[in-house]
Amino acid sequence: MNIKSRLVASFAGTMAFILIVTSVLIYVFQSGYRTEDFHQRMINKGTNAAKLLIKVDEVDASMLRRIEKGNPTNLFRERIAIFNYKNELLYSSDTLNDPRFTNELLDAIRLKGEVTLKGDSSETIGFLFTDRYDRFVVLVSAYDIFGLAKLKNLRRILLYVNGFAIVLILLAGWLFANQALKPLNRVVSEVESIGFENLYQRVDVGNGKDEIARLAIAFNHMLDRLERAFKSQKSFISNASHELRTPLTIISGEIEVLLRKERSAEDYRTTLSSVRDEVQVLSKAANQLLMLAQTDNELPRQSMLDVRMDELVWTCREDVQKRYPKVVVDVVMNQDEGEAFEYEVHGNPNLLRTLVGNLMENAAKYSIDQRMTVRLSSGDDYFHLEVVNHPGDHELATRELFNPFYRGANSAGQRGHGLGLSLVKNIAERHGGSIQIDLKANEFRVVLNLPHQV
Repeated sequence: MNIKSRLVASFAGTMAFILIVTSVLIYVFQSGYRTEDFHQRMINKGTNAAKLLIKVDEVDASMLRRIEKGNPTNLFRERIAIFNYKNELLYSSDTLNDPRFTNELLDAIRLKGEVTLKGDSSETIGFLFTDRYDRFVVLVSAYDIFGLAKLKNLRRILLYVNGFAIVLILLAGWLFANQALKPLNRVVSEVESIGFENLYQRVDVGNGKDEIARLAIAFNHMLDRLERAFKSQKSFISNASHELRTPLTIISGEIEVLLRKERSAEDYRTTLSSVRDEVQVLSKAANQLLMLAQTDNELPRQSMLDVRMDELVWTCREDVQKRYPKVVVDVVMNQDEGEAFEYEVHGNPNLLRTLVGNLMENAAKYSIDQRMTVRLSSGDDYFHLEVVNHPGDHELATRELFNPFYRGANSAGQRGHGLGLSLVKNIAERHGGSIQIDLKANEFRVVLNLPHQV
């Protein structure tokens, strides 16, 4: 069942339930009022008859019977019986003896004061009539032909009205659901028309206030992210192809030149050395691309260990100084050596080494004064690593530095692929951390925050 059908069914069911409950209550209250009103009329008739018989000396049973026979206010099928304190019948409006008028019933009336009986064709009420000298029991039986007819007519009206109302409710529910879901159907139609060839298209947000508008806005935000991801993917594929094609072209050219004619052993060694360098460049680019793809996913828990970040920094410092022997790396720690355990981080050792190594290599490669400073500090929840160098007076778009294959204006003459900082950002985020870049006063500062526990 679709949403429209469910809305119609829910709306119609709720309204029908309310109508039926209301109709039942109306009928029950009206039925109770009829019963109460009819019983009061029977009591009044019985009381008037008892007063005439008992308090008026000139009226006896036969005269009272003649009086009641011509009374225009008599009830339909009315029967009145009056008994004295000995349960002897003093008066009856007809000569028939009702088998229900037993001594047990009369005693119950004397005890309770009032008793009602319900028969198939009539209703009976018995009550106690008190005189100065005696206590009499009056029984009145009658059939409420007009009240019951009105009640039956009310029942018929309620059935017809409820049936007609339910049909109207179904029609109104269908129209209401159709109108309410029209904006949603429009949004669905617009979303279905959007593909990779028109990913720039956006969904109309309508009035921008109701729930459908919020849904359209959420779709548009999702489309913004998808468009950025799609463009990023296209750019990534294009840049990756270019970065991989360049060393492959160099290798192919070197080999082709070498094979054109016989060369000396020295020429072969020189060419093979050049090919080896390009293969290493190609291998590094492939490894970084693979690691960049891996860090887009959640890290397996079995690869997470407790890693001493201070030891990792010293190891990476040695690696950087082997590759860049002229660069001076100053390491500053804000804690005593005995408290070095505070630098422990729970994470993947290989990825964390790549993270620190890339930060330090990037600082060494682009430092104009051949110097960098690495500061380590630790708080209650986070480990902080700060790498500072001086890249010179260059325009750097700090927001773009974390994008794959982006290279700043100061990268001219430096070999690289622009994957280092994007890989650093991915690794930091996979460990629940964050990284910020601060560029001011000719100083390039990278601040890394990692939680002790992911």
